[in-house]
Amino acid sequence: MPESPSLDIFNQTEALENVGGSAELLLDLSQTLIEELPKLLSAAHQAITSGNAATASRSLHSIKGSVTPFAAKTSYDIAWEMEQAAAAGDLNGASERLADLELELERLVAAMKSANL
Repeated sequence: MPESPSLDIFNQTEALENVGGSAELLLDLSQTLIEELPKLLSAAHQAITSGNAATASRSLHSIKGSVTPFAAKTSYDIAWEMEQAAAAGDLNGASERLADLELELERLVAAMKSANL
């Protein structure tokens, strides 16, 4: 079977394993993620721009946790880097990666929709 073009964005096989093989649960999680990501991103963006490092760190932690079941390595890594920067009070560091995170999450959502998730 050829590799999925979205494999660099998320790993559907690993994602299915992460939810115990339940395609229904994976679908439910993906629908929740797609609905919640705009709110999570907005909260992170607002916290970063308003200088609230603690809230930024929590919002980024939520984003990181939300993409974990999907084995979305790049999204996870960017969110982790930003979370660490915010937790250290480095909102400039977090802000520098915000556009990267937004783009990667857009790619993730598109790949999930393409995979009928």
